[in-house]
Amino acid sequence: MTFPANIDHHRWFGTCSLFFPFEITLGLKHLMTSASIHGYSHSHHGPPSTLKTFLDGGLLILSKYPILKFHTLEFQTKASHSDGLASKGALHCLIDVDGKEVDVFTSHTQASYSYTASPEIDAIQRSQITELSNFINDKMTSNSAIFGGDLNVDAFQNNVNGTYTFLIEEIGSGFEECVDVILKEDGTFPETSVGYCWDKVSCKELVLGSYIGRKDVKKIEEEEEEGGYDIKAARYDYLLLLNKRKGGVVVKKVHGKVQKFEQGEECEFRYLSDHFAVEAEVEIAVIKFD
Repeated sequence: MTFPANIDHHRWFGTCSLFFPFEITLGLKHLMTSASIHGYSHSHHGPPSTLKTFLDGGLLILSKYPILKFHTLEFQTKASHSDGLASKGALHCLIDVDGKEVDVFTSHTQASYSYTASPEIDAIQRSQITELSNFINDKMTSNSAIFGGDLNVDAFQNNVNGTYTFLIEEIGSGFEECVDVILKEDGTFPETSVGYCWDKVSCKELVLGSYIGRKDVKKIEEEEEEGGYDIKAARYDYLLLLNKRKGGVVVKKVHGKVQKFEQGEECEFRYLSDHFAVEAEVEIAVIKFD
């Protein structure tokens, strides 16, 4: 496996779609070998596949810092469509950053499958987000946490369903601070996905923009002009900084951005994935209580 060129600058990161079927772990072992070359010698992967699921949870946390504790959550809320083939859930790691302990979480919730999400899908997403919130509050042992994940909640549609507001309030419950690192000062967000192709009549997703060749993308854009399709990007991916109190060990945002990992013209696919990475530089500081 080839890692992006700037991966050595990061101290830890999480991925959300590294799915492996049953106990076939050769690909995971190869990935871990590659990661160790870049200094990521600590990791946590899961949730594991079960008798009811074909795939594992696809989640992975890699860290250059020691992992002191780790936990795994498999959602009890039953997923819909092909999401039900995977053991979707969340991971937790307590990481020692030069003597300062910080909790790190990642998760991948139910996909939408339509624009906008149906009431059934929206209810599943909200239930899984509540499970995630309970998991975070139950497993945290430090004052501060960093959460990153693909929650499939499109913040651009918040005026329609309010699910982004629900997400921030639910994950942020119990914390004095919940910082969305790519939320702009004017209240807008950058997109974190390619343009998905949606049928204007059924509102169903037709094709993943990243997983079709460049020629096919051009064809779809031409057909969009004829009125059959809408191509819309989304903001599905999140990086949140959580502090229980504004004193003690806290995580503070320095800056955050979306990393698209665009590939060269020689590659059939324009982007490395249909979802973009959200990254941030943070300061882990010790602040005296007032």
